[in-house]
Amino acid sequence: METSSAIGSLPLRKDVRKQQTVPAYCKLIGGASSGVIEALLLTPLDVTKTRLQLDRTKQYRNMFDCGLKLFKAEGPKGLYKGFTPWTIHVVTKNGTRFYFNAVYRYMLRDGNGKVSGTSEFVAGALAGATEAVLIVTPFEVIKTRLQGQNIVKGQAPKYRGPIQTALKIVRNEGPFALWKGVAPTIGRQGVNQACSFWSNNAMKMRLWKLEDGESLPAWKSGLTGMLGGIPGPCINCPLDVIKTRLMAQEAGKNTVAKYRGVFHAARLITKEEGFLALYRGLGPRLARLCPSYGIQWMVMDQVTAYFVEIEQSNFTLEKAKLPLENEV
Repeated sequence: METSSAIGSLPLRKDVRKQQTVPAYCKLIGGASSGVIEALLLTPLDVTKTRLQLDRTKQYRNMFDCGLKLFKAEGPKGLYKGFTPWTIHVVTKNGTRFYFNAVYRYMLRDGNGKVSGTSEFVAGALAGATEAVLIVTPFEVIKTRLQGQNIVKGQAPKYRGPIQTALKIVRNEGPFALWKGVAPTIGRQGVNQACSFWSNNAMKMRLWKLEDGESLPAWKSGLTGMLGGIPGPCINCPLDVIKTRLMAQEAGKNTVAKYRGVFHAARLITKEEGFLALYRGLGPRLARLCPSYGIQWMVMDQVTAYFVEIEQSNFTLEKAKLPLENEV
């Protein structure tokens, strides 16, 4: 009787495990951890993407030509320009993204505690907008200024590091200059994360049949993340180009900004450089973002699996301490 009662309790444990919800702080840790790996591996691709988008004279034929010319002119350091602010940026951005997505998903649950496909999309968009305002815009303004400048041998660069760059921008252009391009950044990040979270969760639920709190093998997580990272950049590439141009331009008392806003920049870029200029840097963006999302989800799923394993161990220990029904 005792054995049958104990066996009968096992399905209950399994059900409880499946319903285990991963807390937001765990998502924050997983997101931040993925940012460290991402920054180390993918900074050169981000530098080439930025240079291509700022290239009005067409001195670079493609991302490989851009990277090679940068390497020849400035050495390996040229491919890691802005590495410090970029690393801090990616770590805080990824942590913020996954944390707030977990918060928004919790807020958008239905009466049964489930999150619909529409709510997944909205939660992703809101997480993207949140990271754009809190983290992405000021860091990318600094990064863009550092990566966009041409270094001439024998001359001191205008921007020498992240703190000096930030102080120089604030002193010459005011504090709000650190939020130049915030509107297209919100649009870009919102679309990216809406597509990423929705497609990732859809593939996990429908293709892999997983519940929240369960995880895939590392290679499946990476593949799913990479595939989910494709739609966003293809949709919002014009916003990314406009954002980069707005962030790169300097404005002060004696300087007039070339681009006055999102729509003015779009019209001017199209008029002067052609419509396809709005899709400049799409190749490097996909080359960077697809592995970026792959890394993020691979690390996130491993952190999630570790958390769930601990929770399940604690749950098993607690259940083992409870008296069986026949003993009560």
